[in-house]
Amino acid sequence: MKNLIDLQVHFEPHILKCRAGDWEHAKRVVSWIKELAGDRVDINLLIIAGYIHDIGWSGLVPKDKKLTRTELLKLQPQADKQTNTLVKKVLSDFSFTEDEMNKILRLIKATETYDASQEDEMILVDSDNLSKTSPEHVKEKYIKSDWLSICDLFEEKLPQRIKTEKGKQLFPVKLAELRKYLESE
Repeated sequence: MKNLIDLQVHFEPHILKCRAGDWEHAKRVVSWIKELAGDRVDINLLIIAGYIHDIGWSGLVPKDKKLTRTELLKLQPQADKQTNTLVKKVLSDFSFTEDEMNKILRLIKATETYDASQEDEMILVDSDNLSKTSPEHVKEKYIKSDWLSICDLFEEKLPQRIKTEKGKQLFPVKLAELRKYLESE
């Protein structure tokens, strides 16, 4: 496997074809993975999955278009549908074993279904959701008139998706900070 810097450089142009803010979000997800995963031996596969978990959004909307809550919910199934094909295509330049490829696909699937039952899935799903509590995430991806509606959606849907102990401690605080920030804007 190539080093993670080479992989990041390889992934960036692919993720830049996705929604506005997806590359910045991917980098925040990876930061959260590093915080939640500790010294796991499989951290590199988690990081790879973190970088490309939203690749299914490639080509669905103009890359600079910010979405409304309605557009997000409408397009999500289409993005999920094309994820596996795009992941395999992007990773085809590398020598991943079948087990490694299946693990990356399983991890990414957990971010789509929010059905995280294994510890590695929980780390990735929590990292994805913790990244969403960043004010930058909301500002980069969504039109301003929908910011509070997006926060409402996060408050409704995300808490039950958080599975790690550290995520359960951090998430309510980060979500409250997000709400306070958006209300002040």
